[in-house]
Amino acid sequence: MSVHSSSDRRALFRISGDFVLRWADLVSDLFDGDHLAALVLNTILRLNVRHVFEDPVLNLRYGGLEPPPDEERRPVTISEAARTLAMPRVTTGRYVKWMMARGSLEHRGRAGLIVPVRELVHDESMALTDVNYLNTLQMIRRLRDRGLLPAAGADETGAAGSLRTRSDRYRLVLRAAGEFVSDWMAPWNRQYETGYLYGLVFTAVLQANERGPGDAADQRPDADKQPISAHATAHSLKLPPETVRRHVLKLEADGLVARTASGLIIPNAAWATPLGEQILAGAAEAVARLNRVVALYQIQHSA
Repeated sequence: MSVHSSSDRRALFRISGDFVLRWADLVSDLFDGDHLAALVLNTILRLNVRHVFEDPVLNLRYGGLEPPPDEERRPVTISEAARTLAMPRVTTGRYVKWMMARGSLEHRGRAGLIVPVRELVHDESMALTDVNYLNTLQMIRRLRDRGLLPAAGADETGAAGSLRTRSDRYRLVLRAAGEFVSDWMAPWNRQYETGYLYGLVFTAVLQANERGPGDAADQRPDADKQPISAHATAHSLKLPPETVRRHVLKLEADGLVARTASGLIIPNAAWATPLGEQILAGAAEAVARLNRVVALYQIQHSA
């Protein structure tokens, strides 16, 4: 199912953006509110286990609640992680050094880095991944209820038989969610040096502007949107106010954020900019990829 109308693409962005904000809030808690640390870890983990996710045999072998063992993880260099993140190597390296000191990453010689299993199975991490699992299925349900994804049908064919238990679905959904966040953020990372933070700031302002019941697709006139201050945006994202103000200035210069007497809004004209078109298309592609995994394994939103 393709999302063609501009109103539907904006609705898809709003619903999927809400998930990304929830994901960012959850995982940053593991790193004292540092969103970029969480993104670097997620990216290295994604690269460590991508071959498991893509290989049907390995995915079945390690599909349960226990993640793939350390020896099955493919090490990643700092340069490879930086390229994937579209982040300067020196910035990536600084986060890697910090996370190695706290035991969140292990160095495997010249081969590179892995996220060890112990980082994924301690009590705090497991509690957060339980919530992330439910948030992922909730996002899919909202998209389907809104008609932005096809409803799961009994005639879908795929690898459903290979999912032996709920634990298989759990691990698969979490892997797919990690891939989804990276895919969703890709246009931001291509445009800005720390694109992830720009994407979070933009999305937080948008969600505040459009606050209200349901997942309406129609654009409100700019005058009817609920403005939010940079300080309130910083508070909602658990980011330093000066960081958010710096990102807002750049977004404003690029036509993606407008300043009113009452605060910040995402003007309707933002979606007509080249980057506005790219972020809508990127969100749609990320959702489509996630839905292919869900459909292939016939994972119901109530699973």
